[in-house]
Amino acid sequence: MAEKTEAPKVEVGEHLALFPSEQGLGSILISPDVVARIAGLAVAEIEGVSLAGTGRGFSIANILPGKEPVKGIHVQKGETARYSIIAEVRMAYNTPMWETAQRLQRHIKDTVERMTNMELEAVDIRIVDIFIDRDREVED
Repeated sequence: MAEKTEAPKVEVGEHLALFPSEQGLGSILISPDVVARIAGLAVAEIEGVSLAGTGRGFSIANILPGKEPVKGIHVQKGETARYSIIAEVRMAYNTPMWETAQRLQRHIKDTVERMTNMELEAVDIRIVDIFIDRDREVED
């Protein structure tokens, strides 16, 4: 069985994450826009939640690379030089907001940290609107 190699420590800077190469090959930079897209896709994976500013429901076109910055996701440098994510979301009517927001926080944090090897300072959820989930209504 192959031994799992641990990624090098992340140095946080202007480009969000800089991974120095241990093999002398250069560095790996992760842009804040990439982190925002990862967080946006993580939001889309939680039922009853959509990003604020994306219209009714979720559209992958709002998060695809090469587009404008992801609406509803803000990546900013925190007090401890680590980064924080603020997700502004809408929740479907009748969704238990507290439990869903906690699940969303954990999912965004786990997904971003797993994919980037960065340790986030915080993931703040701002519930800014509600919507009627017509698809869910039909199922009930």
